[in-house]
Amino acid sequence: YRAGPVVYNVMKLLQYLMPRKRKTAVHPDLKVIGANIKKLRKSKEMTQEQFAERLSMNITAIQRLEEGADFKISTLRKLVENLGLETKDILGF
Repeated sequence: YRAGPVVYNVMKLLQYLMPRKRKTAVHPDLKVIGANIKKLRKSKEMTQEQFAERLSMNITAIQRLEEGADFKISTLRKLVENLGLETKDILGF
């Protein structure tokens, strides 16, 4: 048995029917928080690499935070505890 055009057509049909990943828009509040994180990092004169190392995170996670990606409360806690900040500094309250 040889996979031929029928298998190919079935695969194409499945690709068509499967939901596509869509980029979601970044919530405006998250953009503000990301900008605050970036500003705080720069005020401490740290590069993203140094910041990531200090927080035990990878640089991609830091970049995403600064761009306004969604984050967990545990990440917020890391920022507050490791940088000697208050939550209001990051959230902008």
